[in-house]
Amino acid sequence: MKTITAKQRPSPTPYRNDMGMLIDYTLHHVVEPFDELNYYKRAPLWGRVPHSHEQLQFLVVTSGTLHLITDGEHQVLAKGDASLIPPGAVHELYTLTGYEQVGANIDMNSERDLMGIVGLLGELVKAPVIVRKVALAEHGDELMHVTEEERRKALVGFGLPKNIAKMKADMEKYRVHYDRWFLESDLHKDGEVMAVVNYLRDRGLTYEKDGAVWYKATEFGGEKDEVLVRANGNPTYFTADIAYHKNKFDRGFDLLIDIWGSDHHGHVARMKGAMDAIGQSADKLDIILMQFVRLMRDGQPVRMSKRTGKAIQLGDLLDEVPVDSARFLFNMREANSLLDFDLDLAVQQDSQNPVYYVQYAHARICSILRALEAEGVTPRNCTAEELALLTAPEELELIQHIASYTDEIIGAAKDYDPVRITRYVIELATKFHKFYNACRVKGEEESLMQARLTLCRATATVIRNVLTMFNITVPTSM
Repeated sequence: MKTITAKQRPSPTPYRNDMGMLIDYTLHHVVEPFDELNYYKRAPLWGRVPHSHEQLQFLVVTSGTLHLITDGEHQVLAKGDASLIPPGAVHELYTLTGYEQVGANIDMNSERDLMGIVGLLGELVKAPVIVRKVALAEHGDELMHVTEEERRKALVGFGLPKNIAKMKADMEKYRVHYDRWFLESDLHKDGEVMAVVNYLRDRGLTYEKDGAVWYKATEFGGEKDEVLVRANGNPTYFTADIAYHKNKFDRGFDLLIDIWGSDHHGHVARMKGAMDAIGQSADKLDIILMQFVRLMRDGQPVRMSKRTGKAIQLGDLLDEVPVDSARFLFNMREANSLLDFDLDLAVQQDSQNPVYYVQYAHARICSILRALEAEGVTPRNCTAEELALLTAPEELELIQHIASYTDEIIGAAKDYDPVRITRYVIELATKFHKFYNACRVKGEEESLMQARLTLCRATATVIRNVLTMFNITVPTSM
């Protein structure tokens, strides 16, 4: 406790792992806004993994978080498969009549509706008129007199920057700060995608069939061989994914941690096998699969926003729920567990809300210190003999729990499981409240009072350490 109160952090640990680590989470397609709840869950959890490593004092030489924007041209136009758009569809989209009749379907002054333009481009057949209306507002009739290729690029250029800006704004609001936002299109522009194809070809790991280039995935544990380049000359998303991982290794990282949705489980074996194929090792890629999230209100699933009548996006959630609650509650279940996010609980300001409960413990300690300071009592360092006065069961339980904090950090770092830190700090708050109700601080003999103040300060330090690690506010009064 003396170390914690003096240095305002837990004791250092001999556990080290001097490798460069890159953590990659909330990968997202620009053709869709942040409307999949699983992305919300990944961000607070895995944005904290490098911080849990940093708690171990230089555990990781280089840690990074990275956001991959899958903005490859075919991704933007057809959600990963250019063949989904029939030939001439963009031209047909633009030359249809009657677009002026759909004003009720899209608000030209709504940033949210404009964000959806790229997503609609991926469903041209379903919503061509709305897309055309938005594009006309920007370009007028000029697109009527250009080639289909120019028209397509103009449509993408209209929506793509807006969607990326919205994603960045939402994540900043969510207190998620990436070291780098990586564009898939850069891999194509820099020739890295086709370079991977050539690399695998030079190693004798490809063959041609039906006009396409295939990768011998079965030689690396895959269930079947995979197409790298389609017959139309377009690389597959898998090819870009291999190139992306090679890019990360080429930047000097020793270990890659990918956080994927559980619906991508079938992609794990072939991606790890591809690491062997490009001369790395499957053991250098750890993939964590995240189960999904359900928003709940009054015990029932909530799928639509009350305000917009549309699927709930991150911005909608944060308009309704405090960021502290969102970050804490999304970190309450392990990656492999379905999470029911209680919207009613998230806005409660009482002990039923776990983040409020933990924050209140810290605020209560600060209140104790202020009250004693007003009476002229200043906390000081205690002798070993004075600390030995802490013999009550509630005191010993609290001391033992504080002492286990470093082990919890090590375990969370080793297992990629920051949820155990959330549980730890909830239990810490519980043990403190139990101690506070059983053991007086004010009014005791001076040595015992100072010993209990030391215990209070150590508790506050650990709570502050955890909440700061999770980028949650640490109130001094509530």
